[in-house]
Amino acid sequence: MPALHALVGEHDDLKTYTHDPYLACEGADVLMLVTEWKTYWNPDWHRLGSLLNAKLVLDGRNIYDPEFVASCGLMYRGIGRRADPKTL
Repeated sequence: MPALHALVGEHDDLKTYTHDPYLACEGADVLMLVTEWKTYWNPDWHRLGSLLNAKLVLDGRNIYDPEFVASCGLMYRGIGRRADPKTL
């Protein structure tokens, strides 16, 4: 985190530097996954749903099951995947 903070610095749009993915989602509108790190493979979807304002997940790696994520009350969009009407 110190190296990232040194590189990016302070920005109004970037409020929190943290190793805790749930803390990073508090008050956020959207979760956008752009890494394949195993830490993010199996999140607590109900907890994420309670933290995200817009309840939207943008899956840039297409590692999540769209129907399962939708069944947890979140909207799912896989980058490059066809939009599934059941997840709208």
